[in-house]
Amino acid sequence: MQPTKLPSASSDRWFNQSAVDIEHRYQLLIEAVQDYAIFMLDASGCVQTWNPGAERIKGYASAEVVGRHFSLFYADEDIASGKPEHLLAIARSRGHVEDEGWRVRKDGSRFWAHVIITAIIGPDGAIMGFAKVTRDMTERRRLEELERLQLRSALIQQARGPNRSGSPANFTTTWASASQR
Repeated sequence: MQPTKLPSASSDRWFNQSAVDIEHRYQLLIEAVQDYAIFMLDASGCVQTWNPGAERIKGYASAEVVGRHFSLFYADEDIASGKPEHLLAIARSRGHVEDEGWRVRKDGSRFWAHVIITAIIGPDGAIMGFAKVTRDMTERRRLEELERLQLRSALIQQARGPNRSGSPANFTTTWASASQR
């Protein structure tokens, strides 16, 4: 294996970095990411690695989760419907899958997650496992819901008009015309 050339921090000259040093830097990068849960699953869906972002978002320490199936992070209704296995099947066939939906933390609370699962293919072409990246999007979802409620409220106020009668006929006509804008 040829050493990778990286620019020197002290000059514009190039120098050789060993593969071990690059792996160490990569590990430092993954551990520094706090806003994303970044971890590996084996081919059957069991957690193999865990970063501090995963601990912060999902609430599990590495020792509590490594070796357990990733369905642990899904709501009971999603497990019953086979969603975790279905997402892995899509990642197997297409190479990756993206999903948004409710996930479950260690304490049982739910959060809205944006998830990307990418198949990791070995040199022999077989799936070695999956890389999984999760971001907590709960706050964004709450803001979007608030915007929808504000729009709905504005439409209702507009439908009531200046006389505030709020008659059903006036409401229906105004709601329909406002929603078509």
